[in-house]
Amino acid sequence: MKARSGPIIVKIEYSIAETNVETFLDMMRQRRRVQRRVGARHWNLQRDLREPSLWTETFRTPT
Repeated sequence: MKARSGPIIVKIEYSIAETNVETFLDMMRQRRRVQRRVGARHWNLQRDLREPSLWTETFRTPT
């Protein structure tokens, strides 16, 4: 069997209080730039509509 490699999908969940959302978003903008610089693609940040304190960051990165 031949070993395979490919992109890895990374998913990180955050719990952010409403009072910290603006600071969190500023940090995520910086994080997106850094992640792209190191090869991450399809970066996304989503907020859970049912539980607004929950945020999910996802992106693909090469192995």
